[in-house]
Amino acid sequence: MYGYITPDKSKLYNKDFLLFRAFYCGVCKTTAKYFGNIPRLATNYDIAFLGVFLHAYLNTLPQFLNQSCILNPFVKKHIVKSSLLLKDITDLNLLLAYHNILDNKIDGGGIKNAVLSGLLKKPYKKSFAALKEADQIIKTQYERLRRLEKENCESLDKTADCFAVMLKDCVLVLVKKHNGDADNQNLKDFLYNLGKLVYLLDALDDLKEDSKSKNYNPFLAKFGDFQNKEQFIADNKSDIDFVVNITINKMIENFNLLPITEGRDLLTNIIYYGLRRKYSLIMTSKKKLHKEKI
Repeated sequence: MYGYITPDKSKLYNKDFLLFRAFYCGVCKTTAKYFGNIPRLATNYDIAFLGVFLHAYLNTLPQFLNQSCILNPFVKKHIVKSSLLLKDITDLNLLLAYHNILDNKIDGGGIKNAVLSGLLKKPYKKSFAALKEADQIIKTQYERLRRLEKENCESLDKTADCFAVMLKDCVLVLVKKHNGDADNQNLKDFLYNLGKLVYLLDALDDLKEDSKSKNYNPFLAKFGDFQNKEQFIADNKSDIDFVVNITINKMIENFNLLPITEGRDLLTNIIYYGLRRKYSLIMTSKKKLHKEKI
């Protein structure tokens, strides 16, 4: 995952800020518990969001601990206690992170991704053993995506479909495993559009880098003629706005029909406001976004 799914802090209640941070720290602590400290680097806001979302959808109330963090050992804070569900969420995160690194290596990611893949190989094997079905889904969709990239596919929908299906089907594996309703069409559509949005935001964020390195980017393939990011965005803003906003609007429509009560205020903040805020930041930033601190 990439870290694009975050709350809008300007509209966030303190209780929801603490809940989001507790899930983020819970994923990080669970990663350390089962895999050691280095894989904690894979912890991101997208997986924290999925933690909140899955606990809410499955009506599974998290338990909390009051603990310090390796980065701030003198201050204790609320952290979601490790559980079978949180362990599965952590496993999924490591599978996604590992395959993303492998994909970057194929794209010519150099020594950085070679080192990262080596560091995550042992944790990946453990997560693979726990979630083999999800791992196969990820492999299959990355293979589809690479074929489309080789064709320099100009369809945003076709390329985004790979990541959308990947995320949807992987999360449904967890829903089934924890006895949730995996046949809910609104859930399927919500997860599909979440995956699609993450893919589109990442592609927009990588415009400048992909143009410079000559790597495939669906927006460059579709619109071409890249001189600089500002001009590219200005020339194609209406088309980009349409595809991103319709994806967010579909997410909102599906979310409103889901049987979720716990954590709903936090999820509403992210889905209604946080996503558009992050999209706006990407569209106006001259450089790739740095990871923000929540």
